[in-house]
Amino acid sequence: MSSSSARFASAPSATSSHRPLPFARRRLRLGITGVGSSVLLASALLLAVWQAWLPLEASWRWQAAGGDVASSVFVLTVAWYLIHAVLLLPVEHAGGRRAIRQIPPLSSWMGSWLRGVLVLALLSATSMAAVISAGIAGGTRAAVLTTVGVSMLVLTAQGLLARWVNRLPVRSLPAGLNDEVKNAGLDARDIRVVEAADEAFVGGWLGALRPTLWIPARWTGSDMQTLRRVQWVRRGVQLRSGARMRGWWAAVLWPALGLWLSVSLLPFGWDDVRLWLALPAMSTLWSFVAVLLLPTMSRPAVYHADAEAARVVGVEDTTRVISQLDQWQDDEQERTALVESIFHPVPSAGNRVRRLHDDATAENRGGHQQTRLTLLSSLVTGSVLGRVVHCNIGRPALWVVYPGD
Repeated sequence: MSSSSARFASAPSATSSHRPLPFARRRLRLGITGVGSSVLLASALLLAVWQAWLPLEASWRWQAAGGDVASSVFVLTVAWYLIHAVLLLPVEHAGGRRAIRQIPPLSSWMGSWLRGVLVLALLSATSMAAVISAGIAGGTRAAVLTTVGVSMLVLTAQGLLARWVNRLPVRSLPAGLNDEVKNAGLDARDIRVVEAADEAFVGGWLGALRPTLWIPARWTGSDMQTLRRVQWVRRGVQLRSGARMRGWWAAVLWPALGLWLSVSLLPFGWDDVRLWLALPAMSTLWSFVAVLLLPTMSRPAVYHADAEAARVVGVEDTTRVISQLDQWQDDEQERTALVESIFHPVPSAGNRVRRLHDDATAENRGGHQQTRLTLLSSLVTGSVLGRVVHCNIGRPALWVVYPGD
């Protein structure tokens, strides 16, 4: 664990005579509450727009901005994002300071939460302003292409965005690990060490043209050599196999597809304020579809990376590392098939270990981090779902670089 975690207190033990829910199930309940509440809020907004319950006119403009469309969309999107954040604050507080193993001080957590919410709100609003302006100027095709372009920018700048959201200190890889990295077929110049207090932070590949590999500072310790050996192999195969870029491109295209479907279904024109309010609601619902469908596309990439690590490093060492990483994240060795199929893009540690012992091979399929990258890119079309899923609700350090495998 990094030294920055020292200021955190340990979670208090339960005093109730009833057996407490396991850590993973407490977080899953919070995630279901966060996602469910977000879906209900999005549905309510969509219904209010559809039924004309809001006092809106098709020609409405934000008068303080001189009638500028982009400014009007910006203000509406910020309002949507912040209203959602305020309403979900109790659930996020529980995710960041109750259902968590390391409890930060309230002032520290509140400052991180507020900073992260404001940065993401401004990013979402700026993106939506660009998309709507493109739609007014060039129609649906222009809006879809703009969505693709902005999604690419957001995912390319993922590392920078993560540092804006949570002030993550980033430094170069220690020189003592250069030979280790070289032997694994990686370039030390592409690796960054991140001081992240949250123990579930595992980093991963960020960027596009020349991706950068982030690793948590705690992995650089002398007692983490086996973990590093396994993870160097896993990260390398994620990149070389194409799994990383398959997940990346799927995340770029998903919001654009949702935008096209939404505009096709809604009876509002691009210059109609009702569309400007309906699209973030529709994007949130479309993100919910992603949460249900895309984990199935993400899990095969995990199995493939595990199989390659077992081939190079050995099954036993790979098994131990899988279990250690799970303890820092979900800490749920086993889960039911139904829970895993719906909620978890990363298979349970038990399933991964059994797969290695039964048949240490796996097809090169699926996209690495496909589900969670899609939740991030969906900010571009106004979705609010990305920071309230079970793996990161209430944990600003994980809002941009999600926990993974």
